Amino acid sequence: WIDSRIWYLYFIICNTNMRPEMLRAFSQMVAVYLKRTQIATHLSNLLMELVQNAEKAHSERIIVRNNLAGPGEADRFLRKAENRKTVSDFALQKNELLTLAWNMNPERNMIGNQYRIQITISNYGLVNEIQRASINQKMNTNVEGISLAEFYGGGEADKLGAGLGLLYNSYLEDYCREEGIYYRCNIVPEPKLEKTSVIVDIAL
Repeated sequence: WIDSRIWYLYFIICNTNMRPEMLRAFSQMVAVYLKRTQIATHLSNLLMELVQNAEKAHSERIIVRNNLAGPGEADRFLRKAENRKTVSDFALQKNELLTLAWNMNPERNMIGNQYRIQITISNYGLVNEIQRASINQKMNTNVEGISLAEFYGGGEADKLGAGLGLLYNSYLEDYCREEGIYYRCNIVPEPKLEKTSVIVDIAL
């Protein structure tokens, strides 16, 4: 049985001299696909780090505002499960929740025929201009020659002074630049809402 949608492929392979050419074409497609999986790997790791950072900043804001722990004690306070539950309850009561939004192909005409994905992570709490400038500088760090193994091992990457999320962002920027893929990651403060958002844009 041959699927009616691809019968012509079998016809070409069996009745023409295009078999080698088709094999090369499919091999190239598979190679490109496997290479592009780096985007998915780095993007998923980037999102996990950004969400974790947003959750931490969000929780610290609730702890400070509600006097749940003394200055500089937020990390120790959050180590206990019951304390994390208390922070979650405060967030629910005040309806101040983290948001993670996916928008598939917004404003498509701006990117032409490419498929665009926009991911937004928002948390309550503002990043001041000094922090924002510092983070932007780290986001533009040159990671050429730095591996994740070196990061975990405390090598050169550890000297970046940046979290893993910023390291993944730099890998994505470098890869997308080499492949001609549109990619942006921006930090957007929203003072009126007392929120900070990280917006990731990528077009494939």
